Amino acid sequence: MEEKDIALIDRYFRNALTGEERATVEFRLAHELEFREAVELHGDALEAIRMEGSAMLRKRLTEKGRAMDAEAKKKPGLWRWFGLLALLLAVAVWWRMATDIPAEQPVNQPNPIPPGTATPPPVALPTVPEKPEKQAPAKPGNQAVFAAWFQPYKDESLEPSRRGNNEPSPVEQFQQLYWDGNYRRALTAFDALGTTVQNNDNLLFLKANCLLAGNRAEEAVIILETILHNDRSRFMAQAKWYLALGRLQTGRRKQAEVLLRQIAADPDSPRRADAQRVLRDF
Repeated sequence: MEEKDIALIDRYFRNALTGEERATVEFRLAHELEFREAVELHGDALEAIRMEGSAMLRKRLTEKGRAMDAEAKKKPGLWRWFGLLALLLAVAVWWRMATDIPAEQPVNQPNPIPPGTATPPPVALPTVPEKPEKQAPAKPGNQAVFAAWFQPYKDESLEPSRRGNNEPSPVEQFQQLYWDGNYRRALTAFDALGTTVQNNDNLLFLKANCLLAGNRAEEAVIILETILHNDRSRFMAQAKWYLALGRLQTGRRKQAEVLLRQIAADPDSPRRADAQRVLRDF
């Protein structure tokens, strides 16, 4: 790879190309394998530099979350104290009833009816309405669970960096729209990216979140399944959680439950506590 090609690739990622240069780059991406691989390596290097600063913060947050979970397990649940108090009250009531019963109960004899007196009609006792049986609460449906738990993923590393008055690159425009919650426009911006960039699993993870937010779960599920199969995204742990939610939205409750149980059993998953709470409604 010549020095001028490296400079061209660098200006491409800085969005500093002229119209003629951009057309040349796009042509070479489509027809020159060596050039396309050089562009991909350059993009991966930039991504690694950007993510390095936030890696330590995410690690510390994860360790803090594990410590809080461990501390919570050591504290006895409040329901145990309520259960003990209810048991003591029940024993006290039983003992009071047992000691207050008299030795002999007088039997009330009915008043005799004089001869020749008509027998009074029987007194109708008031009817007591039957109490309706308590029904078990219905389990929430797939859409209700999805709506209660879905939030498009965000962390500090996704917040777009400011570069003064320079025009943002197409990738930065997509990330800015995603960060601002404008998911429909973000999808349009993603479709305008080059083919090579569109195959980046980290950006595809954000696209899948945009699709879930736009009620396009079928498309999101396909993308998330591909990301998990490739196993090269930094959002692998989050991708499994959003795939479970996507399967719920598409009605595949059993498949979603399998994924949720895997997440709930994984002590290293950042979504372990969320999965355990969702499973209580299954």
